[in-house]
Amino acid sequence: MIITKARSTAKSVLSKHKHDDEPIIIEQDGIKVIEGEFHTLFVSKEDRKLEEFQTEHNGEVLTAVKEMLPEHDKYTLYIESFGHSKNQLHKIMNELRQAKEYDVLELRIDSPGGYVSEGISLYNTMREVFSGRTTTFLDSTGYSMGAVIFSLGDERIAYEESSLMYHNYSTGYYGKGDEIKSYIDFEDRHFTQFFTDKIVKKGFLTAEEYREMSIGKDFWFDAVELAQRGIATHVVVDGYKLDAEAFLEYKKQDMSISEWAIVKVTEMAEEMKKKATEDQKKADADAKRMAKIMDKAQELIEIEEEEAEKKKAEKKADKKAEKKADKKAEKKPTISKDKQTDE
Repeated sequence: MIITKARSTAKSVLSKHKHDDEPIIIEQDGIKVIEGEFHTLFVSKEDRKLEEFQTEHNGEVLTAVKEMLPEHDKYTLYIESFGHSKNQLHKIMNELRQAKEYDVLELRIDSPGGYVSEGISLYNTMREVFSGRTTTFLDSTGYSMGAVIFSLGDERIAYEESSLMYHNYSTGYYGKGDEIKSYIDFEDRHFTQFFTDKIVKKGFLTAEEYREMSIGKDFWFDAVELAQRGIATHVVVDGYKLDAEAFLEYKKQDMSISEWAIVKVTEMAEEMKKKATEDQKKADADAKRMAKIMDKAQELIEIEEEEAEKKKAEKKADKKAEKKADKKAEKKPTISKDKQTDE
């Protein structure tokens, strides 16, 4: 096992507690860990992902396997708060930027929020390095910047007990009056544009709700509301991962998740059986229709062959008649012109 820790005596006061400016880096059994004060990053090797599918060859249905994802690294980042020293943050971000084409990112969020700039830096890394391959988990709470980062995942997984809160940013600045006004105006425009593009345009909040948020209202959501708005694409209930629509359907039922799962599996099996029966009926109807087409085609072929034979016989008869006429013409006596004149 390799454990490295810088000997720097520099201190950073970003929270109530003082901490070493350098993160702890651990490498063991193929897993790399970078531990900062508020984030912990795990990098591990993942086997390739395969998927079975049905195919037909020479009239026989075969089961084949295709590779959905080759061997890759999984980057799992646990997020407590957005408030690292730059040195810690840079090392974590730099490690994320070593990811290759097929590597995936999981963000596990239990966060009260923190600095907007750090959240946007993480978002830029998500889009640049892990575009289409980022899953966010709302392990418990996601408030403020924690809520925003959760909402930016390609797949967004909450739990039945998860909660999320959007609110307006907080900031502070000191300096000359015109500098303060210029800074606040810019920050407000910048945050409004970012939040509108990433949250409002996706339907997670309405434009009216954002207006209310911008003047101080906080918006709180539980798992049901997260699913209803599409903020969460999936919700995990006692180990069952349900898409948002299925989760909302489950919540309407007065039964345990295991009982509901059995009901749904039974319904799916019946639906598949029904579809298989319908498919077979359609296949039988298609086969009958094809047989009729083939019979009609054969009938047309036979008619064409009869017509061809008839024309061939007629042509042969015409030739025979022509030859007969030629022979008859050769046997007929002729009178010369001179003889006709003498008479």
